This record gives sequence, structure tokens and C-alpha cells, in this order.
Amino acid sequence: MLVSATAIEDGQVRPPRVGAVVRLRLGFRESRYDEPDATVSTVRVRAETRSEPPQLPGRRSGTTGQPHWPTRLYGDAWQATWSAPRPVVGEVELRGTVVADLMTGGTVQPTRGRVTRVQVVDEALDCREPGDTRTVPALQRLREVEQAPRWFHRGVPWRDPARSSGWQPVDHAEPRTEETGVLVHLDLDDVPPAPLRPALVPGALDAHGPDLWVADERLPLVVHLRDRRLTTELRWPGAVLDPGRSRGRRLLADAAGCWLTGPDGVHRLGPDGSVRQVSDTPVWTSAAAAGTLATHLPQRPGDPLGPHVLRLWSPAGTTLDLPPAQWTLRSLVSARGGFLVLVSGPPDGTGLVRLLSLDTAGGMLHGPPLTTPWHGLLLVGGAGPLLVDETGQRPVHADLTLGRALTGAGRPRVLAGWAAGRRRWTLSHTPDGSDPPADPDVDRWWLLTELDPQDGRPVARAAVDAVPAAVTADSTGPLWLVGGRVLAWPATDGAPGIPLDVAAPPTGVAGDSTTPDC
Repeated sequence: MLVSATAIEDGQVRPPRVGAVVRLRLGFRESRYDEPDATVSTVRVRAETRSEPPQLPGRRSGTTGQPHWPTRLYGDAWQATWSAPRPVVGEVELRGTVVADLMTGGTVQPTRGRVTRVQVVDEALDCREPGDTRTVPALQRLREVEQAPRWFHRGVPWRDPARSSGWQPVDHAEPRTEETGVLVHLDLDDVPPAPLRPALVPGALDAHGPDLWVADERLPLVVHLRDRRLTTELRWPGAVLDPGRSRGRRLLADAAGCWLTGPDGVHRLGPDGSVRQVSDTPVWTSAAAAGTLATHLPQRPGDPLGPHVLRLWSPAGTTLDLPPAQWTLRSLVSARGGFLVLVSGPPDGTGLVRLLSLDTAGGMLHGPPLTTPWHGLLLVGGAGPLLVDETGQRPVHADLTLGRALTGAGRPRVLAGWAAGRRRWTLSHTPDGSDPPADPDVDRWWLLTELDPQDGRPVARAAVDAVPAAVTADSTGPLWLVGGRVLAWPATDGAPGIPLDVAAPPTGVAGDSTTPDC
């Protein structure tokens, strides 16, 4: 199977090592070409197309071309997801690549096996046709290694001291070489029994003041901690989610409790252990400010491709719907006691992208059009919101105009961002701005950086080995969630986080102590 370079560099997969037992969620990519390719093989599997409509081409589905049917493939001691271009069921023979990547395997059980061989895959990429990158199989090379690298060579120099960025312009006149991942051989039989599942595997978290809320990644289970000590377990008759980190539940805490959104709809959680469902409509985009929840959901339940509305929910359960618009929502965050919304495709055609400001009563301010494409933007909320574009981190003023990019030492390219109250954090590779790191064989860690609330300069850093799923702060300090672990901010600047056991109950904790077997 092919473990992609992006999955390893992102931190989703630790670099496979010969002799190690790995646990990977797999996908399948059908091959379009007949040329010999070491990553391509023919597999005989049982295919089951999921009982849901196909993914149709369109702006909301995120697909282009022909419809695709979400399908699961079951092999001998392994399984994978496949976005099939045709509906299939039963035993099938397919030619393609079994792959562990960022965008694959989100809804299947992980495959466990012992690594017996690791080979770095060096591909030649033909980029001469605009919009079409194709490998040149005749130029493919494999390099034997004991362990996969942490960072991969992309066919361009890692660092040029004369340039501010670590990337160099690519000449498309000729094919270029690139390390696309590692080809991994697994023994699916030579593995020890799987470890028992913990009572709680964190999949979402948020905090407000001394209160910390943590949700299991699959089970309908939330724990409430005060001053980082478990006080209550909250359970409700919700679904056990499919494996994988995509489209899970989200927590949004405030002074009086916590909102829970996701495939179960919308729930209101109380510190007394109460769970109240206020809607059964699935919610994938949400933010909360001053106890008010903002969601983006279909105007007609069950019609995900139809018009969408912004809906505000009060803690008492009342709702306010804003009229549907022709723009497409790209990001929704809390900011300045209300909400900031990044949208694209306004109906007047005066710009590609713009910002909207929304208060908790439903009042909306439209910002001026922006010229940067939406896919190049990152919106970070909080008391001092930022819009990150190719020029850097730009403050968002109250009138939705943008300030000058923040400058100064220690401002690398920002890859992700979070905010909680007046606190903000960004994720980057290294302090000097090299992306990827200047020394790819040594720099294993990425940096989570806290920014000064006034001028946005870096004030503290923590090392992280993967992209956090969430970052927040309680009264004690910052916390983040990564790989099913909750980590607290280290005492030493730039050091890794300190694991926090959120499931260890003190004597007398309320709630059912049993855990369903998943």
C-alpha cells in the first residue's frame, strides 16, 4: 500500500518503520492508466455501495465531472473506502492503489499489520498540461529505507537564503521529480491482539473559564471537568459515529453550559449533567458567541444541495433564520462578541470573496469585496480577528476592512488558526518561516504559537507532531486535541505538550461507568 507524503507530514500517520505494528485507515484509488506502476496492483474484494445517494457534481458536493458512489471494500483482514464512479456490490476485481492519505479511509475500521518493507516512491510528474498533473511511470524510482522520512523532497530546494519562502518556482517545461510517499508492505497476520479501547477517546473539546468539555470521537458521551477534574459524564441515546475524524461532533462552551453540534443535530449540555436536544438536523458548520449558537444548514431539511440559511439559537431554544443568499459560506467563526463569516460568489458579481459581520441579534454588516481567491484564505476569530492570506496575517477591522500584514521576526507561514476569547493561536512549521522545514530529517515537530492579543506578535510556542483538531483555553491555560489525546501547554517554551487524563474520575462522579464495545 502507498502511505502518502502528505499524511506523514501532516502527522496523521507516523513514519512507518520496518518491524513496527501500524494501524492505518485505507482508501482505494482506481487506476486510469495501463502503464506499469509499483504502487498499482489488482485486488479482489467484496464491494458494498453505501445506502445513500451518490455524490453529485456541484459546488456544494465538492466534486466535479461524473457522480461518485461512496463504497466500502472488504479484503482479507483489511478494508478501504472507495469513491466509485459506478455503483458496485458483491465480489469485484479492481486495479488501482490501496492508499493511506489525508482524504481517504474516513469511515472504515483501521487495518493493523506489521511493516516488513518500506520504499520511498520517487515519481516523475508531467505538469506541462495546465490543470493536469500526470505521473510518468517509466521514470518511477523506489528507494529502500528502514523507516519513512518525516518530510519529503518535493523536487525543489528546501531553502534558499535569498528568498523569504522555502519554496522555489517550478519550471513546468519538463517533468519534475517528487517523493510522493512510501510503499509499505504489511504482514496482516503477525500482529498482537489489539489493545482495549479506553473508556473515552477524545474527539472534540472546548472550554470556558474553569469548565472543560470533552466529547468521545465516536460514542454519544461527553465529560465535563471543572479545574481539570472530572465532575460529570453526560450520555444520551445518540448514534455511534463511523470511524474517522471527518464530520464528527463539535463542542462550543460558554458560561452557562455547552452546545454540541454534529450528525446528531444540536444539543444543549448543562453542568448538572442534563442533555437537551433542540434539533435533529445534522450540523457541520457552527460557532458560538456569548451563549448564542450560529449554524449553517439547509433551509429544507434533507436537501443538502438546496438553499442554506444561517440560523441563530439562544440557550433557551429560540431560533432566528437569516434569509438565504446566493453566496457560498466558506468559514464561520466567533469574533468580537458576534460572528465573522467568509463567503464567496456574491450575487452582485463585484468580487470573489467578502467578509460579513453578524451580531447575536441577527444584524449583519457586509464588507467590501476582496480579490484573493477564497481557497487561499484562513479566518481566525476572537477579540482581534485575523485574515491570513499570501501576504501574511492581516487584522480585520470592525468595518470589515483589512489592516496591513503583521510583520516582524518569527512570523512563518500560517497553516491553521484558533481563538478563544482574547487568546489566539496559529500553526506553522518553523520559527524562521521555512516551509517545509530547513532540515527535513531533523525537524519532526510543528509549532503551535500563541499570539499577543494587542499586536499579534508571538509570545509562546509549543511543539506539536500533528495538526490539532481543536485548540482552546480554560482558567489554567491552553489545551489542544490531537490524535485522540488532550495536551496541556508545556512549562518550557517550544517543548511538546503535557498529556491530560480527562477520563480519570475522582470518587463519587455521576454517570454510567459502563462503556459500549465499539
